[in-house]
Amino acid sequence: MQITWLFGNGLDISLGLKTRYTDFYKYLLSNEDKINLSKNIIFEKLKKDFEEGKDYLWADYEKQLGDLLKIVNEEQKDQFIQDKVQLDLRLREYLLDASENFQISKEEAKDIIMNALLEITRDKKEVEKAKIRKLLNTHANEDILINAISFNYTKAISMMWDNNLQSMINLKFFGKFPFAGHSVILNEVFYLHGTLNNGEMIVGVNDVNQLTNDKLQNDNRVNMALVKKELLEIAGQMNIAKFLKMINASKIICLFGLSVGETDIMYWEYIKKRLLADNEVKLIIFEYRDKNEPTHIILDEMKTLEVKSKIYKNSNATKDEITKIENNILVEIGHELFKISK
Repeated sequence: MQITWLFGNGLDISLGLKTRYTDFYKYLLSNEDKINLSKNIIFEKLKKDFEEGKDYLWADYEKQLGDLLKIVNEEQKDQFIQDKVQLDLRLREYLLDASENFQISKEEAKDIIMNALLEITRDKKEVEKAKIRKLLNTHANEDILINAISFNYTKAISMMWDNNLQSMINLKFFGKFPFAGHSVILNEVFYLHGTLNNGEMIVGVNDVNQLTNDKLQNDNRVNMALVKKELLEIAGQMNIAKFLKMINASKIICLFGLSVGETDIMYWEYIKKRLLADNEVKLIIFEYRDKNEPTHIILDEMKTLEVKSKIYKNSNATKDEITKIENNILVEIGHELFKISK
């Protein structure tokens, strides 16, 4: 039986790294002269928006790249591509610096990972917990393989998912499960969008429809620079096929630190198709809650409906598909996962 975790930037933030796009923007704005961004079309628009109090437009950097294409004409497209590459490289430098001093002991990593895996069976609602218990009981005589798919570029998750921790011998989900003789194994971390060290960082939109310039939507050079599928194909690592293989083999899929955004629609569609293909499969979305937010059953239910609505919208689910999968999507709010004890 396979369980697959998908990690977004919320993981790095939870581990204490300053890897938010807002942190990156502050770095760019405070180092404008030093890193020579005065003629960068993208940066100039970012700077103007921040000066005019429109920083909210940059909440999703990748989506904003697609939106900005509307101000680019045919003569400017090559400069726009070069400017995007320049910012990709600056982002790489920033993230390398932000993650340089990250350290975690093997014992800390083991405790954090085991706690997160056990959290799968700690649903706050008994009715949801029963679904996971039933699924695990059905596959009680199988080894459990745990996959990690990172949407991030830093090596933080690899430093936790250390080779020495591949065998989680002492992990029991509940009672005596898995039974004696059946192992829980951590597979190697899979970096879907590349890493800071391999020159294959994938930064872009989901598809050409998210490029807001009709005249440039079919431009091969623009697509090569801005569309994820094109960038992944250029990288030549067959990452979409690898992603699909893991998802299609999984019985439980967990999302942590991901916004389920528009620029990753293809991945949410693949997960939707997996849920439709096998009614046994469960999707667990761990949703962040700020420590200052009040807890209330109604507020939690509203948040749950909001998260589910987002996954339906960004997976292009039809009403019929929603009816088929809605009971197999579990939303967990405010779980304290992947935090290093102070």
